[in-house]
Amino acid sequence: MTRRDADHLAAGTEGGVFFVLRRIRDGRYEETARGRHRKALGIYTALAEAHQAEHRRHREVPEPDSFPTRTR
Repeated sequence: MTRRDADHLAAGTEGGVFFVLRRIRDGRYEETARGRHRKALGIYTALAEAHQAEHRRHREVPEPDSFPTRTR
């Protein structure tokens, strides 16, 4: 949690701190980012787009994502 997030929570501002996990090679998960919803959503979207791009580079069909990414 960043100092800013802690200050918001201490001031009584409603909201949460979200984190984004990604799967690593050995089947475990690691934390990629943490922050307010907008920041976490941006990180998740970038991670999903990079994952799909990796499939395309290998000429594979990307897996459908249940969460929409940015439209081009």
